[in-house]
Amino acid sequence: MIPGTHEEAAMTEDNKAMILRFEEAFAANDQQTLRDLLAEDVVDHTPAPGAAQGREGFVQFVDTLHRAFQDMNQNVDDVIAEGDAVLTRWSVTGRHSGDFLGLRASNKTVSISGLTLYKVRGGRVAETWNHFDTLDMMQQIGAVPEL
Repeated sequence: MIPGTHEEAAMTEDNKAMILRFEEAFAANDQQTLRDLLAEDVVDHTPAPGAAQGREGFVQFVDTLHRAFQDMNQNVDDVIAEGDAVLTRWSVTGRHSGDFLGLRASNKTVSISGLTLYKVRGGRVAETWNHFDTLDMMQQIGAVPEL
């Protein structure tokens, strides 16, 4: 595919739309849609401790997040796409109401924002990279004292 062509622009827009659908499924814990949009061998380059790789591992971790933060509210604030790469800037709030990464529920509200870079292949999420302030999140739920 030649960069800057109508074909590449159409692929970029298709990938952007698919990632927005994926983000909606993530926010709703819609496990079937997540399975439909994830490559079977999806690679999370920044997995949470103990999270398994692959489609089922990814879906399982999303479910773990929703169990730990049952009133989670997720927003996609920006989407940038070029070819097979899609970047989202997102924000999440929620109450730590269930066990998470071995930490008992604190019932504290957390608010974080971050970036996720997706690589799309064959109309599915093939790779992800997530970046957010983990220390800040752990301080907000009381797992780590504020400095």
